[in-house]
Amino acid sequence: MAKNLKLNCLRGQTNWADIALSLLCLPALLWGDFIAFAQQETSQYGLGLQLQQRGSLHASRNYCITAIAPKDGGRTLSHQPTLYFYLSKNKTERNIFISALRITLQLEEGKSVLRFRVKVENLAEGLYKIALPVDNFPNLNRKIQHWRLNGIDTESLDLEDAFAYVQQGSNENVLKEIQPTSTILDKAHIYAKYYYWYDAFDAYSQWLQQNPKDAVARREREKMLQENLSSRCVDVYKFSSFEKLLKEIDVKPAKAIALVKK
Repeated sequence: MAKNLKLNCLRGQTNWADIALSLLCLPALLWGDFIAFAQQETSQYGLGLQLQQRGSLHASRNYCITAIAPKDGGRTLSHQPTLYFYLSKNKTERNIFISALRITLQLEEGKSVLRFRVKVENLAEGLYKIALPVDNFPNLNRKIQHWRLNGIDTESLDLEDAFAYVQQGSNENVLKEIQPTSTILDKAHIYAKYYYWYDAFDAYSQWLQQNPKDAVARREREKMLQENLSSRCVDVYKFSSFEKLLKEIDVKPAKAIALVKK
């Protein structure tokens, strides 16, 4: 409809009805330009969304969790994407540890999709990954989901959560380019070419775990983080500088955490 209106506006008007219609010309033209601009701005890794805090949780001085995802959301081809997070830890005399992790996937309209909780034992500072279970996982093609991850400490307090957006969707171009002979690094490059954040970061991480001396792939993954990552652990709670956080993420491969559906 907007496209037709824009065409009518460009043709010129000759009667009062057309003149009245022409009052809509400027917003129609601007709307078309806005759509093009918005698509250009959000055509890379991000979805162009603004993260919003969901609820108020206890902010621990001992721990802070960073979701490894673009600050304005990211895409995935997988119905069960692997989610990464970094746990920052302060040195403290208090004997308080994270005893459980809880992850929630929620649609933007507020409907809870999945909820998991897993017991853990004194998680060390470092990079972690969570592979979402395949069983009973809903098909949410193209729908944007908000995922939250928060820790529960030994005093049964919820630590302030990490949160990010993820949008699942298929892409025929990606599927055509990936061949049976494609290496994990080849796949990482293809995912990155089409700006599928979750898949590209996971593929790079898998490759670096197997090929830790590949400095080029390491720089490519680091560039993804530099250009897209944001962390309240750095910006708000000052656990470390952004540069230090990037180095800490790069030190060791991610440790896997298995989830059980609640």
